Amino acid sequence: MTKIVAIVSVKGGVGKTLVSLNIALRLAEQTTAALIDADIDNANFSQFTGIDTMNIKLEGSRSIMLPLWRENIKVFSMSLLAGRRRGISITNEDAANLVADVLRRSDARYMDTVIVDMPPGAGTIFRKVLETAADDFLGSVLVSQPAMMDSTIKTLEIHSKLDIPVLGLVENMAYIDIDGKRYHPFGEPVGEEICSKYGYKYYGAIPIVLDMYDRIKKGNPYIESPVLDEIARDILSKEPQRATWLEKVRNMVLIPIKEHIEQILVNTILKIQREFDLTDLQKEFSLTDEMPFELNIVTEDFSKIITSVKLRVKKGKLVVVKDVEPAFKIYTDIRTLARILTGVYKANDGSLKPYDPLDAWLMGKIRVTGEGFLPKAIAVMSLITNTRVKEIINKFYNILINYV
Repeated sequence: MTKIVAIVSVKGGVGKTLVSLNIALRLAEQTTAALIDADIDNANFSQFTGIDTMNIKLEGSRSIMLPLWRENIKVFSMSLLAGRRRGISITNEDAANLVADVLRRSDARYMDTVIVDMPPGAGTIFRKVLETAADDFLGSVLVSQPAMMDSTIKTLEIHSKLDIPVLGLVENMAYIDIDGKRYHPFGEPVGEEICSKYGYKYYGAIPIVLDMYDRIKKGNPYIESPVLDEIARDILSKEPQRATWLEKVRNMVLIPIKEHIEQILVNTILKIQREFDLTDLQKEFSLTDEMPFELNIVTEDFSKIITSVKLRVKKGKLVVVKDVEPAFKIYTDIRTLARILTGVYKANDGSLKPYDPLDAWLMGKIRVTGEGFLPKAIAVMSLITNTRVKEIINKFYNILINYV
């Protein structure tokens, strides 16, 4: 079974590539390994290894044959395919599809372990890797730097709210030892404290390596570190937990929850009709009487509509409409709706943490068709979090809480 591990940070420049290279080197000592540089438009494998002459080949029309680095690590990087200094500007979708092709069609899929050096952020490529690697995804190794506390928390939040497995967090460039004294040029390490709040493992801190530039020039970016040794051991000893994260979605029984969702929507709409004057909201977001919209509740992979309703705000009141073409459509999934309705999501440690429509949109869990309609959609979704609607939600709380 292949184990796929993502090396992740929403912030660039924290050392993901060095961490990726070093983990791959350790894994290759004990098993077969591949390294995929997923930072398509700023690939730097060649820069860090001094290698730019390895050939990536197509065998027939479908198979991608990757070259070997250090004689035992299969490697993909655009710095090998396009050249070390050739600029690249392609769409996020094209870049994501390229990485997916490498994961699906290259001989990396025959390796026991695959390290994916992710680009900064958590956008299209990040999501495509998780989708493509779902069945074999072991987890993410999060890379931070002491000075980048906000970015570290953002990365943890994304994994927690999207139910993405995390192996642990490592702080890079955390300290430097000179003449027996330890210095922290980027501030004291904060990773352990942050991890304790989210229930994730803290691997430890990696020092600044003073001669790293010389090592890279020689094509030897190896870092002596017990922290990196432990990460490699964890990868070798663990197996992908297919019963978690994406399998939760695949195993959901849709018929019972469909009935509950429809009951909740009907009761919520009736409550808003009776008790809410939406005139101010209608003016603020330019929701004219002639602007109907459609709310669609979908499966978590957004592939199937479970139920939908067409609405409009007319003379300050929310009304159901039929046989009209909506000006915009809102899509959200069952779990996200449950989280918005209850106002919480279940974190990695089992605790319930606050959740609102803005969280849902930031995680890509509210999608809106039509340019310029997003503020209107967020305003509409925020209606159902109003305290006067909560009494309806409370009737279904014991059902909804199972989905957060």
